Amino acid sequence: MRSCFLSKFSLLLAYIVAFCGILGAFWVEDIMQLDSDKLILYEGRVKM
Repeated sequence: MRSCFLSKFSLLLAYIVAFCGILGAFWVEDIMQLDSDKLILYEGRVKM
């Protein structure tokens, strides 16, 4: 009984971790994109 519960719990935990990982990857990518856009704008201003 206990081992069944543990395996289900670990499976759920694995799903949550994977989901958070995917969300985190998209989030980080968005931040990097925004950052690079800001950097380009900043470099343009500095060159002017």
